[in-house]
Amino acid sequence: MINFTRSKKAHQFMLEIQRIRAEKEAILAGLQKRNINAQETIDSILSKDSEWRSTKTESDIVSAELNQLARQIGDLFKARQQAEAQLRAQQEAQR
Repeated sequence: MINFTRSKKAHQFMLEIQRIRAEKEAILAGLQKRNINAQETIDSILSKDSEWRSTKTESDIVSAELNQLARQIGDLFKARQQAEAQLRAQQEAQR
């Protein structure tokens, strides 16, 4: 929820992040018509969203790598190659 204060009244409304990304200028123009300057707030929201999406992507990549290693370790145990499986498990633990 975004809160903006104008004179003595507080305005509250909710915008979806996808809409803010897609229609930033239109949203700012609409708010400006109501004498609400939201430039800094919108820029902050978009910056934090970008940072979150980047971190989420990195997290997903690491998670996929861990899943792949876990599958490889499981396959090695199934093939009764326990020494190699334990070595990979130790390597994974060191990451």
